[in-house]
Amino acid sequence: MKRLLLLLLCMLAYMPAAFASTWQEDVEAVTSHPEKVYEVYCGMPYEDFEQTWANVPNWSCKDKKPRRQVFEKIMEGTPPLRETFTVLGDRTSVIHMEVSFLTDDKKLTDWIFNYTRNRLAIKFGNPGEVEGCQVIDMNYPTFITWPGHPVMLTRGSVERGGKTYRVTIML
Repeated sequence: MKRLLLLLLCMLAYMPAAFASTWQEDVEAVTSHPEKVYEVYCGMPYEDFEQTWANVPNWSCKDKKPRRQVFEKIMEGTPPLRETFTVLGDRTSVIHMEVSFLTDDKKLTDWIFNYTRNRLAIKFGNPGEVEGCQVIDMNYPTFITWPGHPVMLTRGSVERGGKTYRVTIML
C-alpha cells in the first residue's frame, strides 16, 4: 500500500512532463532532471515502469519486447516531428533510457541538438566533450558526453544516405 501511494505521489509530481506539447518543453523536461525522465529512472523496478506507462495519453507503444519498450508520440507542426521514448530493463529494473526526436528536416535536427546541448551545459556547468564529428565538417559535433554524468547526446541520419534525422539523449 505504501509503495502504491508513493508511486501515485511521484506521478502527480512528475507526470505533467510526459504531457508536454512542444519539443522545447520535452527537452526542458528531460534536461532539467535527467536522472528521472517522464516518471522513469534507472534502478526503478521494471514492473513499476510498466504500470506507470501502461496508458500515458499522447504516447503509443510502438515496440514491446521482453525488457524493452519503445513509445512514440507525434508532435504537432511543420515539419513533421516524432519523439520516441525507449526503456530497457534487466530481470528486475530499468537500466537505460533514451529520448529521441526524429524528423526529415536537418535544420530542425540541428536546432534540437543545439538547444539540448545548451540546456545540458547549463545543468552540468560545462558544454560537454565532443566525442565525434562529421568527417566532412569537424566543427559539426555528432556525439557529446558530460564526464561524471551518465548522459550522452547524439545526432545524425537514421539510415545511411537517408532523409530522416535523429537527435538522441541517452540516459
